[in-house]
Amino acid sequence: MKGGLAGLMKQAQQMQEKMKRMQ
Repeated sequence: MKGGLAGLMKQAQQMQEKMKRMQ
């Protein structure tokens, strides 16, 4: 699982940004 953690971190950041825009 090379780069799996980094991918999850990127996804988490994108999700947080989406939530901020929604509010």
